Amino acid sequence: AITYTECGEPDSSDSEITLSDGTYCASSAFSINASVTITGEGTGTIIDAGNSAADCTASSDKVMGIDTQELTVSLSNLTIMGGAIDGHGSGLYVTEETTLSLDTVVIKDNAGSSSTSMVLGGGLFIDDESHVTITDSTISGNTITVSGASAAKFGKGAGMYFYGETLSISGSTIEGNSITSGFADASGAGLYLSADSSWDSSVTIEDTSISNNYLSHTTTSIYADAQGAGISIKGIKEVSLSGLTFEVNTITSDGRSSDGGGLHIY
Repeated sequence: AITYTECGEPDSSDSEITLSDGTYCASSAFSINASVTITGEGTGTIIDAGNSAADCTASSDKVMGIDTQELTVSLSNLTIMGGAIDGHGSGLYVTEETTLSLDTVVIKDNAGSSSTSMVLGGGLFIDDESHVTITDSTISGNTITVSGASAAKFGKGAGMYFYGETLSISGSTIEGNSITSGFADASGAGLYLSADSSWDSSVTIEDTSISNNYLSHTTTSIYADAQGAGISIKGIKEVSLSGLTFEVNTITSDGRSSDGGGLHIY
């Protein structure tokens, strides 16, 4: 494996970065602070924070972060894996007003957990007013685990948490993502999609498989709602869904209510 720091970090002079096939160990977060196109040779080009494979020493950080607002970032032919943090976006954290394109990207086996606060986005966290396009990609095996007796300690979007303006997903797979909540809400194990009411928000998802995503409450609580094991959508003004396959998305809850094993829109 190659240690990421040996490869250089994107800066204002790096508008295009090509990564050869192989494993790049992200001993700290791969931080993006300028608009950039990053292209691998395929899903065998792996950026790994080390928490799900033996090739890299485990890090306590996210794998990759887009940390400056209003950037345009394109990622293709990559795998992002092995992030494990106490917080949001263990795989890929995307800050406000980003324009992001993911093409043939795998985001897998990233874990967010907390006993002190909420966790949003195990695989991906997408922040305010961003515009995201995902094509021919896979979001799988990402997890959120939240414990602690408080209504503020909830989990949303183990695969992806999206609080943005526009989202398009096509030809992709959302599979095997899970949320385990000890006390409060759990929503959108595969995808949690939401927007502010003032935005001209839209979501389009087509020709995509949503399968084997799982929500679980481990204790009885009056604060605990479980919603949308596959997809949970809240407050998006325009939603278009076509050619989707929903299979074996499951909610197990002793909480107040459970709604929408495959799909929940409210």
